[in-house]
Amino acid sequence: MVKQVRTYPGVVPSALALLIGISAVQWLPSLPSRWLMGAVAACALIPAWRLPRIRWFAIVLLGFAWAAWRGSIVMESRLPKAWEGQDFEVTGHVVGLAQKKADVTSALFQIEQASLDGQAVPWRGLARISWYEEPMATPEPCSQWRLLLRLRRPRGTVNPGGADSERSALARGITAVGYVRSDSSNARQSTAWWCLDRLRGAIADGIQSRVHDPHDAALMRAFIVGDTRGLEQHDWEVARANGISHLLAISGFHVGVAAVFGAWLCSAIYWLWPALALRCPHAQAQALFALASACAYGALAGMGMPTVRTLNDCRFRAGSMQPKGFRLGACAGAGDDGDSGSESNGGTGSGILVIVRRRGVLDSLHGGERTRTARVLARTHVGTTCDDDRTVAADAVVFR
Repeated sequence: MVKQVRTYPGVVPSALALLIGISAVQWLPSLPSRWLMGAVAACALIPAWRLPRIRWFAIVLLGFAWAAWRGSIVMESRLPKAWEGQDFEVTGHVVGLAQKKADVTSALFQIEQASLDGQAVPWRGLARISWYEEPMATPEPCSQWRLLLRLRRPRGTVNPGGADSERSALARGITAVGYVRSDSSNARQSTAWWCLDRLRGAIADGIQSRVHDPHDAALMRAFIVGDTRGLEQHDWEVARANGISHLLAISGFHVGVAAVFGAWLCSAIYWLWPALALRCPHAQAQALFALASACAYGALAGMGMPTVRTLNDCRFRAGSMQPKGFRLGACAGAGDDGDSGSESNGGTGSGILVIVRRRGVLDSLHGGERTRTARVLARTHVGTTCDDDRTVAADAVVFR
């Protein structure tokens, strides 16, 4: 008796079927309830597992149910429409760096507790708030506040070609926007003893105090820690025109350099204590140090969308795992950040080519040939395998 072998769809066809289901949700005039989508997903699991003939359709249904369920969660997390325009007494903490302008100070505020007319309400979320009067204390990152806020749902204009503020707020998890009302109970309650955003702000403030030209200081803050608060729209236009806006997005170039620093640090440690190689191979340790350095710098830079996408693109490839080589597929350049107006050039942002090896791949080339080869490789996303098992990879850091 021949046993029938159960076959399953490949990764690419399954991904396409899932994408079709997710895309179908975008055409709905309104989202169905989460419970209905849960039932659809449960019903789709059975044919996806047991019925090969309709497995593709079941995967489409799973994609549809998942996208609708996630969309319902995000939409329902917003401030209830019946509560718009009312004053809430809230407690929470400041998230990220506050932005101060001539007439307003704005910041993201994580609401932990809220009450309306003296009654506690079951609503929490991230709000973008503004002080139109000078706050009694600087809204430092991670500081705990008690405030009286007037809130509403995020919304914006629908002009053709304009920015979609509501979409941007949903992508960032902002559930309400509002401003601080004048009240005697408004006060800062405490400040966390350790906060990564505060360290980021301290670095930005240090740059601002040491660089005399305000515009140069704003550019340095953006390049180093991703603090774009001091940049104007003209700066973004100039950056796009010169093809360097990816440098303001903290994406492939920055994270790649941080990864290389981690690899070099690991090499220095193994050079000082060679016996460590008996416990952990040098190549694997280099990869771990590189990933840790990239993640640490990404966190220090604020974990913006381009940074997160870059870290997600960091991929490790062990290759043949021979002692002489280990490849770290590195930190491809992220996409764009529509909210900040930056566009990341993938070829430039991810085209960081650093070769650390005992015998250089480009050593046999003359100066001009070496320069041209490096420039071509930096614009290439496909690794080129050379003779003698030597791999030169653009969009990668190769450790030998």
